[in-house]
Amino acid sequence: MRILRLDLGEGTGTIDLHPFVSILHDLQPTQRHALTSAIRSLVNGSGEGLQGLVENTGHLVELGSSSGAGLGPLTTEDIVVEIDRLSASGGDCSSLLAELDQLRRSAQIDAVYVEEIRADLEPAIAARVQRLRDQLSGLQRNPVDDSKELCRQLGALVVAAAAVDPTVREIPDHVRGLIADWDDYQLARRQAGPHIDGLNRGVQAAEAALGDAQRALQEARANAVPLSLSPEQEARLEELADTTLGRRGRRDKGLSVEEQSEMDALLALVDVPTFTAYAMYRLNPAPPADKLALVSQAEQRVVEAVASLEETRANYSVDEVATQLNLQFDALKTQARDHFGPMLPSDLGAALSELVVERDNPAHLEAIRDLYDACMAADIEVPETIEPAELTGWVTEWIRGKENDAKFVPVIDHDAVRQELASAEKALDRHARAMGRIDRIEA
Repeated sequence: MRILRLDLGEGTGTIDLHPFVSILHDLQPTQRHALTSAIRSLVNGSGEGLQGLVENTGHLVELGSSSGAGLGPLTTEDIVVEIDRLSASGGDCSSLLAELDQLRRSAQIDAVYVEEIRADLEPAIAARVQRLRDQLSGLQRNPVDDSKELCRQLGALVVAAAAVDPTVREIPDHVRGLIADWDDYQLARRQAGPHIDGLNRGVQAAEAALGDAQRALQEARANAVPLSLSPEQEARLEELADTTLGRRGRRDKGLSVEEQSEMDALLALVDVPTFTAYAMYRLNPAPPADKLALVSQAEQRVVEAVASLEETRANYSVDEVATQLNLQFDALKTQARDHFGPMLPSDLGAALSELVVERDNPAHLEAIRDLYDACMAADIEVPETIEPAELTGWVTEWIRGKENDAKFVPVIDHDAVRQELASAEKALDRHARAMGRIDRIEA
């Protein structure tokens, strides 16, 4: 056992000891007493309460911890020899002092030699060498290239799976030709879709314009009604126009200014200038001229909208593409009557689909299985709940993510790693030789 450090408490402090020989100078009596008492207690196995660091069977042990509980005793003899006590007892100390001096000199020489050896020690060098070797091995495998190759292989399997139809159709022989013609018709409809949609939009726009014109005509006719006065207004107008009032006590000076203004306002309500004109208007009331003009304009717009709609429908009916599709569909209906009878189903496409049996394509399933097996072989965590039809899309997204990650992989200098490894291996060799020399000195 080697005592490397002793914590002697307050007033005395901590003393660091050399693994072989320690020479202490100018110790106070209290310090010397605390040091010798601690060493005696530790060697005799009664070092409870001591704090410090010792080396026991090649392992460092902290005193006062659970690992230090099993130390000692090494001997029951008192290993501390005090020169002052020998002198006081009358013994001859000259030989002992000479031997002690020789030991001190030898210890000083060994201490210098050990310190020189310690310069070559590097406790973490072995771990550093192993880390550099692992790093270099990983660089030689080039994980970036490995990832690219894996993405390429998976991408090829995705393309292969996508190139195979997921299902195969089993069609009865007696309707095989009819279903083939129906598929051709559906293809023609899809190809002509934009053109037919344009024709339909033209008809719909013409129908909408006609509807707007008809509503405008209804509104104009609703507004074109004769103007009229209320019974009270008409009675007041007749009172103001009655010329016999003067014989009932009224002065024959005509209407006052206020009365004339009131009469003019009542006549303006029916758009006539005089009471006489109002009397004629009342016999045959008619809508105002501006309202009648609006009705006439609305009627003209209806006529024009009807003509535009008829022209649009006529263009649709003679359109070459639409005509060809209609002829193709008529031929299909004629052919379908041989299988369904004179009363065709309302949805001919659905009725034909019921005659076709679809099942999973074995080739597609095999391609999906190959893709899944490749993912498993590469330790890719594919979701357990994924459906086979979703696998190609999921793998495509996984590849895209890997390609994005590869853009941010730092560039590592292989030569720099090799040089650092070579330097570390030399340091490891120096460390091993130094440890060997220390072992020889200790022996």
